[in-house]
Amino acid sequence: MRQDGNETNWRIPGGDREAVVIPPPEKWPEVARTNRRLNQARSVHRQIVAGALTYTRDLLGEEAKLPNEGDPLVLVTGHQPGFCHPGVWFKNFLVAEAARQNGAVAVNLIVDTDEVGVLGALVPSWQDGWRQTRVALLTGRPQETFEHFPPPERSQIERFAAELAPLVHTGYPPETRKNVQRFLTLLDQEEFLAAPRELGLAGWLTALRRRYEGDLLGYLEYPVSRLAELPAFKAFAAQIITDAAAFTNQYNQTLAAYRLAHGYRYKVNPFPDLQREETTGEYELPFWVKGAAGRFPVFVRLGAQRRSLCTEEQTLLSWEGALTPEQLVEVPLRPRGMVLTLFMRLFGCDLFLHGIGGAKYDGATSQFIRDYYGQEPPEYAGATLTLQPALELVDLSVDEVRRLEELLRDVEHNPDRYLLWAGLSQSEQERLSDLARQKEDLIARIKTAGADRKALGLQIKELNQQIGVALQGYREELTERLHEKKRQLAAIQEAKRRDYAYFLFDPDELKHFTKL
Repeated sequence: MRQDGNETNWRIPGGDREAVVIPPPEKWPEVARTNRRLNQARSVHRQIVAGALTYTRDLLGEEAKLPNEGDPLVLVTGHQPGFCHPGVWFKNFLVAEAARQNGAVAVNLIVDTDEVGVLGALVPSWQDGWRQTRVALLTGRPQETFEHFPPPERSQIERFAAELAPLVHTGYPPETRKNVQRFLTLLDQEEFLAAPRELGLAGWLTALRRRYEGDLLGYLEYPVSRLAELPAFKAFAAQIITDAAAFTNQYNQTLAAYRLAHGYRYKVNPFPDLQREETTGEYELPFWVKGAAGRFPVFVRLGAQRRSLCTEEQTLLSWEGALTPEQLVEVPLRPRGMVLTLFMRLFGCDLFLHGIGGAKYDGATSQFIRDYYGQEPPEYAGATLTLQPALELVDLSVDEVRRLEELLRDVEHNPDRYLLWAGLSQSEQERLSDLARQKEDLIARIKTAGADRKALGLQIKELNQQIGVALQGYREELTERLHEKKRQLAAIQEAKRRDYAYFLFDPDELKHFTKL
């Protein structure tokens, strides 16, 4: 059986400039061609590529091009359209480079169907030590998705830039400041801001990222909201809705078995179950429906003759018999949970590239394909990169802190060893040296046969306490030094996080890591 999900050792690399790509990119063409033989509908590829080509041209105002080959391989990745970190950004460079080398088409799915929440950029800032700071651009209401939002207003952009600019001076070396300044310059370009306004917040964020990348023609962009309006996706959704009782039953059974096999304790992992009320014939579907104020769960009610598609608030559609894709044309369904990658892997591409989190969880999708569709699942890939920002840091290691902790413990238990370090007067040092010699005598006696170890141990403890009182100032000095080193180390660890916004980094550096 081919590797997927928890059968592969997916891990986030801990070291700076370390990448994980499974399977390695040189094997992607072979994997993609094998997947193509498992794929159920080549026409869906063409719908997606055509839609992505149109969207990318509208977004960037450039003549995006396709390979000359008539039916090229289609490589897809995807993520929400925010200020992603290099580990996410890396996937775009990987699929673009693989497409370039193999005459394939690369597409980034813009997951504009997720909630916006607090949209901001995570950056390191110096506040008597490095701290992570989230600079907010805007905030959405609950259930509001990127699809619902227009681009930010000029006042929001100016406020965002004004809050960001002063954070990236102290402790930022010239190369990092240069990256951020280029990003701030893009924010200030009116001609850029006007181009994608009709494409909403997701389009604005995507155009901003692509302009920052500099290479506008390397891969295509396509929002999930547009994908969900394709005839192929409507047909996919209609089949699931028609077979809701069996689909949801198998979905939950597969997830339960997968949780048990892989040790997931909580029912929300890797995906939550779909709710089923067999007595009333009501089944939760793996879709959202886009409403005027946000996205909402959707259910199907299966009556004896008539069936209804509804939210908690309203009925969206009623019908008899088999549901057709045409009946869903006016219903803005959006994929949820595993259904997006289920659709893409079975119908929409030749190879889907996940991040590490998605790669771990999508093993459940593979098992569902076996259980429900009765076929071996197309293989997927997973990749990420740990890239820490270039910042000015003090030279301090964890080992140095550990050595100081060990010294403090030894001063506590063996204060007589540190009399010369405590800054004592001559007479006090002589007094304590005498106590130290008494301690040495007691230690020698405690090792002899028949010694009263308990009584001798209490005497040693008493001598340690007497000597320790005189070293109180030295211990306090060491403790203060330890606290300061720990504070510095915590600040260094904050500076070395891997999840800072992409615009702290040079796109050319990301391209370097595609040459694995």
